Amino acid sequence: MHKFFEDNLEKLRARLIRLASLVEEQVDFSFRSLLEDNKNYLGIITERTAKVDKLSLKIEKQCQRLFALHQPVASDLRLLLAMLKINIELKYLHEVTLHVASVILQTESCKEICSKFDVARLTNSSSKVIKIALDSFVNGDLELAHHVQPSKLNVRSAARDIVIAMIEEMKTTPTLVDSCTKIILGLQSIERLCEHAINIAEGVIFLHESHNIRANGIEEKEETALGSMFFFDDAE
Repeated sequence: MHKFFEDNLEKLRARLIRLASLVEEQVDFSFRSLLEDNKNYLGIITERTAKVDKLSLKIEKQCQRLFALHQPVASDLRLLLAMLKINIELKYLHEVTLHVASVILQTESCKEICSKFDVARLTNSSSKVIKIALDSFVNGDLELAHHVQPSKLNVRSAARDIVIAMIEEMKTTPTLVDSCTKIILGLQSIERLCEHAINIAEGVIFLHESHNIRANGIEEKEETALGSMFFFDDAE
């Protein structure tokens, strides 16, 4: 019976890795869509939504089946809980990529504005955070998982610099207010991607260290609200 359980865990892990790879590609497509103002990438993300949802649902049902049939305890229970958490966060990651890519549908001169304010700096920093988180899961690398939260500082810094520059530009060029405002909301979605990546890293840490890092006060997840992220940090 235990071998059957282990075999199913391995199949579950393989599906999660496949989902992680698929979602990582979606993140890349969403950033390209924004930076290049290219609707083709948005189309690819939309077309893959059904595939992501189907795979995520399979993983969820497989977790539920293992819970019901085997009533796991200790490390086996921890592994299943971590996998369930990571599956949920991967699905959220995919959903947010749609928000990021959809910015181009509402924004004029998106490519030019993103280039002018170096939004690529933010997307590059965010890609690194997400990659570190996903690699920590795929490779079972606890050290990598602990590097995710500190790596987000670069994302925060890049986002703040871009928003401050955009606000100054909007003061002198009112015609940019609408487009810049919509891009700023897109930046919030990018920051949310990183929050879900942090949650994945927390799942890896929970799996290996048997505790919730926020519950134990070791690390605190930063607020994601647009105001607290960009506009009210002068005291720092």
